[in-house]
Amino acid sequence: MEEALRFGAVEVRAAQRQVLVDGRPVSLGARALDVLLVLLEHRDRVVGKDELIGKVWAGLVVEENNLQVQISALRKLLGMGAIATIPARGYRFVAAPEPSPAAPGAAAMDAAGHGPASSLPKLRTTFFGRERERRQALAHLRDGPLLTLIGIGGSGKTRLALEIARAAQAQLGELVRDGVAFVDLAAVGDAQDVEAMVASGLGILPVPGTPLLRLLQERLRASRRLLVLDNCEHLLEPVAALVDALLGHCEGLRVLVTSREALGLEGERLLPVGALALAAAEDVTALRECDAVRLFADRARAVNPAFEVDERNAVAVHEVCRRLDGIPLALELAAARLSVLSVEQLQARLDDRFRLLTGGRRALPRQQTLDAVVRWSYEHLSADEQRLLQRLSVFSGGSTVEAAVFVSAGDATEPEVIEQLSSLAAMSLIALSSDETQPRHRMLETVRLFALQRLDESAKGSDARVRHLAFFEKRARELVDHADPAVRTRAAGLLDADRDNLIAALRHGASGGEPTLAWSLAHSLGAYWHRRGLLEVGHTLLEAMFAAAGAELRGASRIVALAALDHTATRTGRYRRAMELAEERLQLARALGDQDGEFGALRTLTMVTLALGDMARAWSCVQALEALAEQQPARLFSARHMKAETLRALGRLDEAEALYRQNLDEYTRDGRVDHVINSVVNLALLALARPDLDAARGWIEHVIELRSRGDFAADEVAFILHIAAALHAAANDPVAAARLHGAAEAQLQRTGQRLEPIDLAPLARYFAQARAAAPAEAYAKAFDEGRALDQTAVMQLAADCLPRPVR
Repeated sequence: MEEALRFGAVEVRAAQRQVLVDGRPVSLGARALDVLLVLLEHRDRVVGKDELIGKVWAGLVVEENNLQVQISALRKLLGMGAIATIPARGYRFVAAPEPSPAAPGAAAMDAAGHGPASSLPKLRTTFFGRERERRQALAHLRDGPLLTLIGIGGSGKTRLALEIARAAQAQLGELVRDGVAFVDLAAVGDAQDVEAMVASGLGILPVPGTPLLRLLQERLRASRRLLVLDNCEHLLEPVAALVDALLGHCEGLRVLVTSREALGLEGERLLPVGALALAAAEDVTALRECDAVRLFADRARAVNPAFEVDERNAVAVHEVCRRLDGIPLALELAAARLSVLSVEQLQARLDDRFRLLTGGRRALPRQQTLDAVVRWSYEHLSADEQRLLQRLSVFSGGSTVEAAVFVSAGDATEPEVIEQLSSLAAMSLIALSSDETQPRHRMLETVRLFALQRLDESAKGSDARVRHLAFFEKRARELVDHADPAVRTRAAGLLDADRDNLIAALRHGASGGEPTLAWSLAHSLGAYWHRRGLLEVGHTLLEAMFAAAGAELRGASRIVALAALDHTATRTGRYRRAMELAEERLQLARALGDQDGEFGALRTLTMVTLALGDMARAWSCVQALEALAEQQPARLFSARHMKAETLRALGRLDEAEALYRQNLDEYTRDGRVDHVINSVVNLALLALARPDLDAARGWIEHVIELRSRGDFAADEVAFILHIAAALHAAANDPVAAARLHGAAEAQLQRTGQRLEPIDLAPLARYFAQARAAAPAEAYAKAFDEGRALDQTAVMQLAADCLPRPVR
């Protein structure tokens, strides 16, 4: 320890075991002095009560209140904020000492507000990223006196504040000519101690008869100093009052605050401290250079010097950083586990992150585990705010205000939910984002999982999940069954923002939530899975739901379940499974007198028997469909389409074309764009079968025109590319045909779909023609290039893939 340390007018000379005030020795008991010297020697950490007693009263048995008496005496001398009590742990000396000047005395008090002194803590680790935030912070401090860094616990606000403070010393010159003072308020539990803690951090000691606030104002009135107040979220009112009073009297003072939420003062500038940047896993070079991975890798090398990010672990590293939301503290705690785990093992255990990411840091208790970091924020919420945060945790991918109000019904009214959402956003526990339709509130995954655990502990988890399921069942049903064809056409786009919520709602249904609601939602999502290329995802999920329900799923609910499942089975090429489901559905619907269920089952059986080559049964199903359609005209479109499909499979192209065109005319008149495109694609395939290449080209041009905004369904893209490949083959450009064919096959594989045999048949001969016309190596290379295109490139290709017309 240094021979002499100064705290304003107080000087401690350890070697002489002497304490001076204004240069004159003061009487301090031997035990109190011993306690002071121990705390000063270990001021980089918390000193436990047992350790203090053991060092000061070595070999003696004493009561803890003896230690409290000595601490009280020291606080009277040094100021209430000099020594912090860390609950259940011990004490820590937190005042910022400076080396004693050569000539101590009364001038030491005046120096508290002047001179280039700095009390910034020493840094032991490398800082990564936040360049934009640092530039913005310096600009804010040039322009105004108060800047608050806001963000969730563990986001790195303290470390960023220290970097900003050092940069201010170097770059702001005259604005902070008197230096920087750093005051950590984390350990202050009483609002009355705030002024004392700040005064102690500035080296200002109390003067009998003078209010501490007035003393601070007097000493800082002419000062050009940066005051950093760290960890203020639990003391917002007293900190705001103090900062307001200081800035009102000290024109040259600059204040930098770190907090979970704003102080709410006039002129306050806010700088959110969010997640560290993360690059895509596919680009290993970019991944190594992004801020989140640089921090993770640096801390990992501290426990495993051989650790490097490379092609073998890039995906796992990316997932760890993504799932931990780019929170610096979470990344540090995770990296520490690489002393015993591989990155892949760490990734696999992140569902249990609150037990996994613990310990390893000498810090305040709330910074030693991921659970403690989030719990600190959670426990400073009101009971109503905690309840809403729990309810919001059932959402995956965020929620609208409407959804939040629905799930919170019974707990709060709409105005109360809106007020509580505002409060949670102000405290950085939720963030506002916006899609094309309306604002959404999102939660970091780490916060969500913590709140979800609290929800389940409260025994309200099942109720919240059922309400979540009910909201999305109602929303999906209203969109896909909407009276306005334009709304039905836009349904997939309107549901996109809630894709994760839809899947979460179905999974709750699979685990026994509300099966009737779950299967109703599944039925409404059939077209959505199809349009968005998620049929494989949907089928796997629905099979799990169906297996979980078992024999308990009966009656009308079972018919709905069978309909949803046989749709995905058919579209993913599981024809035998689809036939099994459709036959059960047909028998059950007939037994219950459900003609809609019967019609749907017959439609599926027509598709499946066509795919399996059973033309006789397919025609029998078509006849049954026509009989049912006579009783309900709304079914005529579907019956007519299935008859056209069957006629096309039988080679009766003229009859099929007449039916396709009849449907096309009626769909066009009604504005049903998705059905228009389906008819046009079938007419293009029929034209290829004739062959009538000009007609096929014209039909596909019509599809591209209808989707001029690029809003293609997944299967539409595959069909466009397949038909364009056939046209290139017919135009003697086999390499272009191969590339388009490869891109089309990749699109099908990506979305889990398959071309039905009836659609593949007219294309096959053109693909064979292209393979025969090009060298095998050139064809294979072009095909592989097409398969390698990413989704963005495929979508661009679909809009410009037709061969140039021959003039």
